[in-house]
Amino acid sequence: GYTIERYTPYALFELRRSAGGADPFFVPDPAGDGPVDLVEGIVGVRYDVSTWSALKFEAAVVKPKGGDAVTSGTLNWAFGL
Repeated sequence: GYTIERYTPYALFELRRSAGGADPFFVPDPAGDGPVDLVEGIVGVRYDVSTWSALKFEAAVVKPKGGDAVTSGTLNWAFGL
């Protein structure tokens, strides 16, 4: 994202399509249903509280193929030296 004073807005879009078959990265359980086709969108904003601390809020929507969309929101406070 591009920083506007202390704010950094950002967005992410992911489209995942599988060719079928087992995939140990996305589905590590061999007894699982196999790879899942999905569409995911994330929007968020980061606020720099200081040079060593930031608050981040993001909202996400994940829609698996043939399933219902799942929405979520996350608030994160990161800090360090």
